[in-house]
Amino acid sequence: MNPVDVALRQALSVQLAQSPYLNILSDKRVSHTLGLMQQPAPTRLTHDVALQVCQRTNSTAMIGGSISKIGSRYELILNAVARSNGGDIAQVQAEPEDRDHVLAALRSAATEIRTKLGELPGLPASVKKYDVPMYETTTNSLDPLRAFSLGFQRRL
Repeated sequence: MNPVDVALRQALSVQLAQSPYLNILSDKRVSHTLGLMQQPAPTRLTHDVALQVCQRTNSTAMIGGSISKIGSRYELILNAVARSNGGDIAQVQAEPEDRDHVLAALRSAATEIRTKLGELPGLPASVKKYDVPMYETTTNSLDPLRAFSLGFQRRL
């Protein structure tokens, strides 16, 4: 997996794990489930494989994302997919102006998807209450986060 992908996945997990209404599967649990599915160790979580992991772990949905560089700008897309039918529940798009703004855009997108998923519907204050800025939980810079994430991944 690309080091930037590892860092962004870690950052997204940190942002989503702040919610008392979402239960995020650990990397260890996902790896264990992939093993039960007889998938090789670093299996890429494609749409179909992720849905199978959701089924085996009795998860309601999966949240995936992508980031693309378009010229000098970036496009970040997060989507929540229902285990039951594989269809989108919610989708969020952000366009950070450059690499230095990717983590801030990811934080905003994670907050928005939490809201769209219905974190205390009608009470947007709950999202704010459990929405700590990235620099207070890890770092605001992509390079240190990438180094931390790679070290953490090797530990598993």
